[in-house]
Amino acid sequence: MAQVQNPPPRLPEAPADYDPQYMADLIRALEIFISQERTPGEMRGTKLTLTALPSSVITADVNGAVSSSTAVTVDNVQNGTMVVGQIVRGTGITSEVKIATVNSQTSIVLDTAVTLSNDITLTISSLEDGSLYNDSGTVKVIT
Repeated sequence: MAQVQNPPPRLPEAPADYDPQYMADLIRALEIFISQERTPGEMRGTKLTLTALPSSVITADVNGAVSSSTAVTVDNVQNGTMVVGQIVRGTGITSEVKIATVNSQTSIVLDTAVTLSNDITLTISSLEDGSLYNDSGTVKVIT
């Protein structure tokens, strides 16, 4: 079970009669508790179960170097079908580049011109940077 390092606030003892100071102390303690719950800090635990993670991203190898062009030919496409709007990542791509047109599963057009070396592996998905995904039982992060 995860543990938060902040101890819970101590709630004041209730007086027999209404006391403005008691109410102020109670409100202050509850505000501290709410603040701690909204910003719990570092989480530690012995087990983490992630459910409904997206499955593997698509991978494809550049088939022929590309020089300042939006047209890219690929081969060895694995783990899915490329579609318009997916984000393409790989060595030589420094900004967000998306698929603009899918001519076939070996011929795509990007929305930005790129320069790519032959045989580099591209990762293609709809996931944003930092997203987790399941790669055959291993949790990986999109970068």
